[in-house]
Amino acid sequence: MKTVRNTQRQRKNNPFSEADFKQAFQSFLDLLKQNNEKSKLALLQNSNPQVNGNILLFSFDSAISENEFNQLSNRLLKFLQERLQNDYIELKTKRIKSREQKNIPVRFLTDKEKLELIIKDNQAIKAFVTKLNLYFK
Repeated sequence: MKTVRNTQRQRKNNPFSEADFKQAFQSFLDLLKQNNEKSKLALLQNSNPQVNGNILLFSFDSAISENEFNQLSNRLLKFLQERLQNDYIELKTKRIKSREQKNIPVRFLTDKEKLELIIKDNQAIKAFVTKLNLYFK
């Protein structure tokens, strides 16, 4: 009598929280850092991943970034599936529009407007400008 064994492994589907994902994702980033893969590290750090069940959504502002992610995605997927004990995780990408792609007109600022923006963000500069009376008329 011949015995046939089931060689297919059981697929894991352990639920995970956003905190679990962030911890696993950070471990992958640390691995990239250890391997001196700086461009991949920067790419993932700027991807703003979002968790929606088993779907992980990564956002990119250019086709080049999205293509680079696609080259790295299998490695990331295997790492996350193993770390989170979930074989049903999917990675998806979304392209976000940059300012240029949204057709927002670029407006050039006058020197007075530039100074007002700088003062608004930095109180030390405001005190310096006031002390030296550097305001535009």
